[in-house]
Amino acid sequence: MRRPLTGDACTVAKRFTHVADLAGGVRVPYSPKPRPGRGKWSVVFNDPQGRRRQLSTVHEIRGKHPPLEFHEDATRLIRGVYSPEAPDPAIGRRGWDDLLDEVARTSPHARPETLRSYRAGAKAVREILPEVASPLDVTDDRVRRFSKLWLAAPSKAGRGGGRRSPVTLSYYLRGLSAFTNHLVQLGHVATNPWHGVKAPKGERTRKPVPTEGDTTEFFDWVHARYPGWAALHALLELKCVSACRTADVCQLRTAQLRGGKLTFGADQTKTKESRSLPLPPGLFAALSGVAGPVHLWENLFRQIPAYRKASNGYPDAFSWRTVYYVVNNLFREYSDAHPGRPRFTPHALRRRAITLTVAATGSVDAAASAIGVHPQTARSYYLDAKRAFDTDDVMRKVAEALRPKLTGPKGDQSTESAPQIG
Repeated sequence: MRRPLTGDACTVAKRFTHVADLAGGVRVPYSPKPRPGRGKWSVVFNDPQGRRRQLSTVHEIRGKHPPLEFHEDATRLIRGVYSPEAPDPAIGRRGWDDLLDEVARTSPHARPETLRSYRAGAKAVREILPEVASPLDVTDDRVRRFSKLWLAAPSKAGRGGGRRSPVTLSYYLRGLSAFTNHLVQLGHVATNPWHGVKAPKGERTRKPVPTEGDTTEFFDWVHARYPGWAALHALLELKCVSACRTADVCQLRTAQLRGGKLTFGADQTKTKESRSLPLPPGLFAALSGVAGPVHLWENLFRQIPAYRKASNGYPDAFSWRTVYYVVNNLFREYSDAHPGRPRFTPHALRRRAITLTVAATGSVDAAASAIGVHPQTARSYYLDAKRAFDTDDVMRKVAEALRPKLTGPKGDQSTESAPQIG
């Protein structure tokens, strides 16, 4: 039941729907607010200086109203702004690696790419601000200093022309914010200083979609290098056909290969929707022939030492990450062997697949639904529109209709009859 408001709180509460009772009789009005872009509920309130604050919680949007637990977390977040508590010395000694490992253990559904973004952001902070020995030591001022100093530092040799990209900084900031949200949920920190921090907008360079000639040359190079490694050839071909991320392909289980199709559960896709992929008969037969008892690439994993040497050896038991690293290293070695061309990466095959699927269907939405990617993501990051829609041919068909018409003594006539200027 909502408690009645008295005093000054009554005038403020007209804009809010709930009240957080803090120590010392302080009562802070607030309201829940959905953030559809993040899929989470946030709490909106005014801080002690009267500024509007909006802090994200960990509660997912599942209806018109937040769960009851939301209000407990909202009060805790508001309390952290009004009366931040001194960190527990025992907890304060826990460093980045310790807390990263805890988040990985307590977030079983986090994708490997997500955990990797957390660690990448943490590594960047430790390099730029070595005095920040723990994520619990991060303050608003240190967040601002990190963003400024990271952009000012020179990029790694051979990349970016000596300048660091705001796009990369944005990637780090998103990962650090998501990681700190877990720390808030675990009770290690009261607020998230990374929340809402934006990198300055920079010029985004759209990565090229490989041509069919580029793709054929890469596969010819792989077959010439490993003519007898059937499992590797099947994996790379599946990577082309499925348009999946490399990590998703490497984690496939043999049970997902049934009836000429490859099926993905909702927990295996980024869009959280199941997906069924019909396979060409030849590829299905090849995959069935190299599949392991449980994991699709168990046999490939056992064959790696026969084809590739490693100074530190390979794990005894199947590890999809080992398969993942082998695939990525193979693409890197190909690009190093062809220095005069755009780098050919595993993700380039995803851009190629999305572009060709759009060309075949004539629809970005249809292609995105079939592949399992958000349509706007496909448009912004993956699609080569000129190639997918053959824009030259489109404009050639409509060019005559687009030409303006002039009305003269002889009736309608095209601009060709207009007097030339100059």
